Amino acid sequence: MDTLTLRIHRPWTDSFDDLEGRTRLHRERALMLHAMADQLKLPVLDWGDTDNQYPREVVEIVLQIASAVIATQISEFLTRWWKERKVRNVEIVTPAGSSYSLSDLTNEEFEQLSFHLWQSRQRQTDPPSRA
Repeated sequence: MDTLTLRIHRPWTDSFDDLEGRTRLHRERALMLHAMADQLKLPVLDWGDTDNQYPREVVEIVLQIASAVIATQISEFLTRWWKERKVRNVEIVTPAGSSYSLSDLTNEEFEQLSFHLWQSRQRQTDPPSRA
């Protein structure tokens, strides 16, 4: 199965000295990520610093992806969060190492990402061809 790495940037606070605000945003992001994983029944291989007590600007999680449909559902969650300004930026790293940033991801790139994951999954599940 393929893995997909998500790097989720939290929104900035007005001041770096606002530890309470940074901590609140860090916790909100953790709740959103856990809710997405629960709702989509995603196997999370690594939560990174998601549940760390100290607020991080960026957290990275590694998901096990079984199909392009799941990848599309994840991208819908992320797009909604970005549009609602609940996250500042999301980077998506494909199994091949290609990286996309949600802040400038086009619809075409979303489709390419989903197709890539589907294609990668097919290569793993298709029986070898006999020549």
